Amino acid sequence: MTEIYTIKAVCDRLDIDRRTLKGWESSLQGYLYIERRDGARVYTEDKIELLSDINQLFAENCTLDEVKEYIQLVSQETQTVYEEAAPTVDEVSSAETNEDVESESLEKPEDRIEEIDEKEAHPPIEEPITEEKANVSNEELLNKQSHLHANESEPVSSNDVIVQEREILQGELVEAVRRYEDVFEVLNSFKDDLLKEMREGMRNEVREEIVGEVKKELEKSANQTYEMVETVGAVISESSERNAKEVENMSKKIIRANEKALDEISSIMDEQSHTAEQSAEEMKLYMKDIVANADESSKEMQYLLDRFSSNSTVAMNQVKFMVEKLSNSSSHTTEELRDLIDSMNEERVYYLKEMEKERKLHRQNVSEREEMFNDFVQTFRQTAAADMKRKRKWWKLFLS
Repeated sequence: MTEIYTIKAVCDRLDIDRRTLKGWESSLQGYLYIERRDGARVYTEDKIELLSDINQLFAENCTLDEVKEYIQLVSQETQTVYEEAAPTVDEVSSAETNEDVESESLEKPEDRIEEIDEKEAHPPIEEPITEEKANVSNEELLNKQSHLHANESEPVSSNDVIVQEREILQGELVEAVRRYEDVFEVLNSFKDDLLKEMREGMRNEVREEIVGEVKKELEKSANQTYEMVETVGAVISESSERNAKEVENMSKKIIRANEKALDEISSIMDEQSHTAEQSAEEMKLYMKDIVANADESSKEMQYLLDRFSSNSTVAMNQVKFMVEKLSNSSSHTTEELRDLIDSMNEERVYYLKEMEKERKLHRQNVSEREEMFNDFVQTFRQTAAADMKRKRKWWKLFLS
């Protein structure tokens, strides 16, 4: 009898809430069907495994169409398995009815009456009847009736016929097991292909994110360098404008001083012309004063030229300092770029390690599912072998 679980048990087992399960049922309507009994949802082991696969697909950011395709593929494979296994079940049931009829024909009527009384005293526990079980039970009843009529009309055959039927049953069971193994191999190959596609998608997404971050950082550094160059050019242009203004002011002062000296000379010449009657000594004194004034003006001119040259050297030194500062800033930006590249390499190593961890987890999940599948196949083989052993015991009564 298959075990059934409530929605609360399924939520605790899959670690999800009820709203998520109901949302899956509504969004996957037509693909995911949940059986209800007395208005309550019931889940079997197959449905729980399918829901765990759906949870894993949504956790890996698969689309709704991909999940629908996966459910459709799983349902088609299970349907093919049931269709291939259906004739083997009918043949096994018919063979069991043959063995039961032959063994009952060999028993005494008193023993059969006692068995009937025991069955009435201890009735079997009824299991919930599904459509497949109902079909199988109807076919078994028809086979039993046909074999009963055949046994009433014909005598029991020899042991050779029984041995041949047993060998035929063994061959059919082996063939059914092989069909199951082929189906599970197809499921495993589909699972491997799906995991491979999901890993490639994750790698491409991580690679695109890393390239986008690198482009953003490079654009930011280029903008910063361009802004620094613009500021340095503005400072240099401002300093050159200031120097030009200072030179213009100095030249204006020199021109004014020369004009003043010329005015003084002209006034003196006028005074000398008006005072021609004055003595030559006074003229010499005046000439000495004029020469002294000329020397002073030449000294002032020399002083102004020296100051202008010193200002030009200071401006040149400032320009050199700004150029050195610009070169230092460019070297600093190159160092920042190197640090950025190193940090990007470290992040890439970290992403690779994380991807390796995820790969190990996927491999561990795959190995666990393979172990579960091997356990399932082993239990199936053990139950088949146990059924075969149980079927071989009836001929001991015939020999006794």
